Amino acid sequence: MSAARLRLDACPHCNRQLDAASCFAERGARPQPGDVTLCLYCTAFLRFDEQLRHKLLTADELAALEPGVRAELERTRAAIAELDNIRQTSRKQ
Repeated sequence: MSAARLRLDACPHCNRQLDAASCFAERGARPQPGDVTLCLYCTAFLRFDEQLRHKLLTADELAALEPGVRAELERTRAAIAELDNIRQTSRKQ
């Protein structure tokens, strides 16, 4: 998996700065308008607009996703949460 560098943009949920995107399905793929992603910091579900800026997915947009796409987003969100828990546990030790 490789990351595609993007123009700096803030997550519309947590306001953290995002400057890259990775694709699990296709090595070297770059995001296209309408593609979905999530914020690595807060795990908000996002989509890319026409200028490849991050927009929050609405409840209707999330419900309209293909089941496999939504499942992949949920698995990725869970993996990020697990990594965050591991990091927090290691800091306490």
